[in-house]
Amino acid sequence: MKGRPQVLVMLGGLFALSMAARSAEALTAIAPGTVPAAGDRQEADESFAELDAWQAELDAQSRETEARAIAADRALAEARALSAQREAEEADRETGPNQIRRLAAMYTAMPPRKAAGILAALPPGQAAPILLGMPPASAGSILGEMKAAAASRLAAAMSS
Repeated sequence: MKGRPQVLVMLGGLFALSMAARSAEALTAIAPGTVPAAGDRQEADESFAELDAWQAELDAQSRETEARAIAADRALAEARALSAQREAEEADRETGPNQIRRLAAMYTAMPPRKAAGILAALPPGQAAPILLGMPPASAGSILGEMKAAAASRLAAAMSS
């Protein structure tokens, strides 16, 4: 770490010299008739090699940071999706019983023949909780208006 500031200061002065050594036209434009010493060129080359190593290190750290950011973004998206899923499940748990109570009250208020036709058309897994939420006399009246096959399917679903 101590050598970095010295190298950076030295690079400012040696940059033009190094570039001049690499190109005869640049050398003539900077200082006609002067040739850099071999030690200065070697020092500049070492400094450039050290800078290249630092640049490679920074590039590697940048790639690692970017990979961590992508992983964090994915984890955040997964956490948000899981949270949304849990909220939806909780809402279903809260509204499910309320919804069944409302449907049971609605079908209880209907004439038994009309309610029987609608409930017989529903899948037994949906109709059974509604019938179970009704007063037994209303559920019995509705089941009595159904065909025997539909009533037995619903009775079986209600008992399981």
